Amino acid sequence: ALAAHNARAVLVVTDEFLALLALRASGGAWGEDRLWRLILLLDALFTVDVLKDTKSSINNDFSAYRRAVQARERAKGSAGAAGTTDHELHAHLASQRALTIGVRDGVFRIKEGKLSHAHVVAELLRRCA
Repeated sequence: ALAAHNARAVLVVTDEFLALLALRASGGAWGEDRLWRLILLLDALFTVDVLKDTKSSINNDFSAYRRAVQARERAKGSAGAAGTTDHELHAHLASQRALTIGVRDGVFRIKEGKLSHAHVVAELLRRCA
């Protein structure tokens, strides 16, 4: 679920970049509201990624949870009932800047005719300056 969330977030951002470039290529103008919504989306995604990586309490809480689950499984004699979810959460927490890198890699591949991701990034930066 978390990997799917990251993939979906990257897709939403890259789709918006593509839509903006297609609009510009056809002679349309970018709306101020649309650009600000993209800025706020990117800010939220990058903030979540940074918080996940900088807050050791998240990893500490997960470690405590995982130890409790393992102790319960040993006591019951069962093996790995929550294993898939634990593995996915562990992979998500262990990956540093996964969302940021995913967005960066997805956006940097975008090109629409003579326009590229740099045109959108420049407009976003103008608004944040």
